[in-house]
Amino acid sequence: VARDPLGAVGEAVEGEGVLRLGAGEFAAEKLRITRPVRIEGVPGLTMLKTALVIEGTGDVSLSGLSFAGKGDDVLVSATDARDIAIDNCRFMGGGRGLVLERCSGAVRASVFRDQRDAALFALDSNGLEISSNTVSDIGANGIMVWTSEKREDGTLVCNIRISHIASIPGDTGQTGNG
Repeated sequence: VARDPLGAVGEAVEGEGVLRLGAGEFAAEKLRITRPVRIEGVPGLTMLKTALVIEGTGDVSLSGLSFAGKGDDVLVSATDARDIAIDNCRFMGGGRGLVLERCSGAVRASVFRDQRDAALFALDSNGLEISSNTVSDIGANGIMVWTSEKREDGTLVCNIRISHIASIPGDTGQTGNG
């Protein structure tokens, strides 16, 4: 496991805005992104063992990355992010794979597996696209798209493969199973 003391992400944000990671496992306490950046990995071979937090920025792109967690971990979260692009990523384990609050952009061609609570939770989106993803072996909820008040949020959910969604809390679907 290689350690990245957040320096590479900081350098990418300050420099050309691109961080390319090779195959391998990279660990850090927590990665926080507050400026535009593109992080690319080798699909299925680049593993980030850290929580990734995106806050108040636009034009953040993640592609070819795998995220792993356990317990109640949220693997990747974004708040107030515009034009976020998550493509061909894998979210394995944890409590929730991806949490998006007040975000726009797209989550495409990604795999969510073995989350305890939910694969993807989106709250108060603005034109979010969730497409061509695979969601399986989830404890309670597949994809959850919520608003804090009744309104149109423009979220598009299409071409999703969903299998093996449980109801661990013991409910009958009111929380959105599947």
